[in-house]
Amino acid sequence: MFYRFIMFLSLIMFLNTSTSYSNESNVISTIAGNLEIKRVDYIENWIILNDTIIKKIEDPHVYVEHKYDLKKSNILIISTDAGGSGTLPSYFIIELFKNKNHIITEYMYSVDRTFNHSINSERVTVDLGFESGLKKYGIYENEKLKIKKVKVKKTSANEDDCNYLYNKIYIAFVESGKCDQEPYEVGGMATARPVYAMENDPRLNIKPLRKMSENACRSMNPIRYTKFRKIICNTQ
Repeated sequence: MFYRFIMFLSLIMFLNTSTSYSNESNVISTIAGNLEIKRVDYIENWIILNDTIIKKIEDPHVYVEHKYDLKKSNILIISTDAGGSGTLPSYFIIELFKNKNHIITEYMYSVDRTFNHSINSERVTVDLGFESGLKKYGIYENEKLKIKKVKVKKTSANEDDCNYLYNKIYIAFVESGKCDQEPYEVGGMATARPVYAMENDPRLNIKPLRKMSENACRSMNPIRYTKFRKIICNTQ
């Protein structure tokens, strides 16, 4: 799967349990009662806690991705997606308590589709990939969400991403024979959006890709993957 970077290991204390959910799950038992995601119409979903609407979302796809069971609360990570070819999901957190008002955070976004999460004691860290060359995290602790961006050491790019750029963009564009069109859109926005997202990854050198694709298309002489990796993926 593309754009998955595992940056943290889950360190879960004995008093915590952790549950992942399939996209079909829409009613979940929590410390505060039953939480339901109810689809109202094509573009709207309601999140309902014990028959009370706690949030309305104007996206057709809303899922509980994960639930962390803490000693005094449950932390749920929710994803929303507008659907469509190449669209990107967003995420937010709901923390539920037995005898206390719930907390709903603002949204977190991943421009390159990265989504990994871990817990250390009662601190939840969400890996949101790269944005503008920086590593991005959502950190939820003490009922507050903070977004953190940090510089990372430049290394070789993810091999899945490199393979995608070579086979789905570079080679696919050459084979299309449509050399005057936009290389990134060889598969429509389904291929263009991932490339635009990968431009945020400092480990990739995507700038030459467009010209390389156009030249190879016109000459019908694409370079081998090993050479492509050195130029685009900073691989020696």
